[in-house]
Amino acid sequence: MVKKSCDLIKNYGFELGIQLMIGLPKSDYKSDLQSAIKSLELNPDIARIYPTLVIKGTELELMYKKNLYQSLSVEEAVDRTVPIYSLLELKNINVIRVGLQPAEDLTADGVIISGPFHPAFRDLVENKIYF
Repeated sequence: MVKKSCDLIKNYGFELGIQLMIGLPKSDYKSDLQSAIKSLELNPDIARIYPTLVIKGTELELMYKKNLYQSLSVEEAVDRTVPIYSLLELKNINVIRVGLQPAEDLTADGVIISGPFHPAFRDLVENKIYF
């Protein structure tokens, strides 16, 4: 059903974008990469990659406080993102965002409870790839 919907979007001349989240509950390096590989079947034009953050007032915050979820470190998130970003680039998929934009509502005190937030997350990923 998802593939058919994506095909319709493209057949009608629209640009298809995907969003990939790394570090979701019960995910690991392999499953995050497999998710990215599987998403290629949708033939996206653009992609966004976001590391999972624990945000105040969410179900994930409750899981985190009960030790049912452990967020990634910035380094772990970069390590998981590098092969996904590289794969998308190899397939000529325009990666238009890597990491969340440091907007005021996100960077206010106490909003991010845990997780690999970095205002220049994309730079960290690209530096690991290219330098």
